[in-house]
Amino acid sequence: MNKKSKAKAKSPRSGAFIPLPGPGRPKGAKNKLTKLAKENIEAVYAGLGGVKAHIAFLKRYPKHLADFYKDVYPRLVAINIQHGGEISHMLSFEFGENGENGK
Repeated sequence: MNKKSKAKAKSPRSGAFIPLPGPGRPKGAKNKLTKLAKENIEAVYAGLGGVKAHIAFLKRYPKHLADFYKDVYPRLVAINIQHGGEISHMLSFEFGENGENGK
């Protein structure tokens, strides 16, 4: 406890003495709620089978695999590509009603 938090201020409503606020979270300290949420997400991921289960799921549902490559993967891999040529091939996915690849 620091000296400021031991000092007391007088409440304008009741006249009672109340402690002054402390210094708050130190600069650069992680938010406890964010850390707890991340730990919980990691625990759920591990409980569902981790990387092996995730790979099996993505192989079974190509729509989600496409979403992974479109939304998640670019955030994981920081790349800067300068392309000056032509695109000769394009990857496309076709999905059934369930998001499955029709197998």
